[in-house]
Amino acid sequence: MLADRTCTPLSVKTDRAVAVCLDYLRYAGIDWTPHPTEEETRREYEYIWKTLGNRTIEALIDLPLMNDPASLATMDVLTKPLAAGWYTDVSLACMTICRAVSLSLERGNCDASCFAYSNFQQNDPTAFSATTRPDIASGSSDMNLSRGAG
Repeated sequence: MLADRTCTPLSVKTDRAVAVCLDYLRYAGIDWTPHPTEEETRREYEYIWKTLGNRTIEALIDLPLMNDPASLATMDVLTKPLAAGWYTDVSLACMTICRAVSLSLERGNCDASCFAYSNFQQNDPTAFSATTRPDIASGSSDMNLSRGAG
C-alpha cells in the first residue's frame, strides 16, 4: 500500500498539485484553467508592465512589505508549486510567475516576491511582448527584466 503511493507516477502527483492550487486560487478570486491559452498568458504578462508603469526596476525595492494574510497565502500558492506547473503546462507556470509579480507590485514585497522576480527575469520576455512591446523584443528597454538591474 505505501509502496503504491510512493511509486505513484509523477504526472499524477503534479496534476493533483496543480488542481489543489487552482482550487485555492479560485477561492481567492483567480479563476484559471489548468491549460491556459496563449492569449490568457499574454494578458498576465502585459498586466505587469501596465502595473509597473513608469517605475524603474530599481524602485521595486522601495515597495512596502506585503502584510495582508490573504495576499501572503496567495503568493505562497503561486510560487511553491511552480515546478509542478512546468511539468503540466508551461503557460500555466508562466501565468503563476506573472501573477505573483503583479501581486507584489500591487500589494508590496514578501519573501515569495524575490522568487517571482527572479523567475520572471529568467523567462524570455519576447515570447509575449514582440507585438505589444517591441522595445523589449529588441532589448532596448530599460524595463527589460531579463537584462537585470544593472
